[in-house]
Order: sequence, then structure tokens, then C-alpha cells
Amino acid sequence: MTENGLIALSGLANGLDNRINISTIREYIKAALVNTNDPEVSRLACGVISDISNAKGENIGDDLDFFMLPLNQILIN
Repeated sequence: MTENGLIALSGLANGLDNRINISTIREYIKAALVNTNDPEVSRLACGVISDISNAKGENIGDDLDFFMLPLNQILIN
């Protein structure tokens, strides 16, 4: 996942609001969190998760579980 791809996902999350279907893109976001040594890509991936959380509101619970391990690893590192 590139920086531009993550920026595009952020735009989708903001544009689609609660209609976004995260199941189709969450693997890409997770890969950006765990498969990069570029702190900018990790930062952008965290931002996309934040945008999606804001868009989905209370309906984000199950999807956030998917990201918890990679997010914890980033904090540890």
C-alpha cells in the first residue's frame, strides 16, 4: 500500500461516511501497518483507521478488533 493509496482510502472513508464497507479494504490497511518500515505509511494507515472510525461511528466495533494487534505493535515499536 502506497501513501497515495492510503490518501485515496481516507477520501473514500470521508466521502462514503457510514456506507463504507471496510471488509473489502481492511487487508490493505493492515498490510500498510505491518509490512512497512516507512513511518509515514504507518501514520497514514492510522489516519485511515481514524477516518473510518469516524465515518462508521458506533458500528466500528468488530472492525477495530481486526486492527488492534498491528496498532499495539506500532505503539510498542
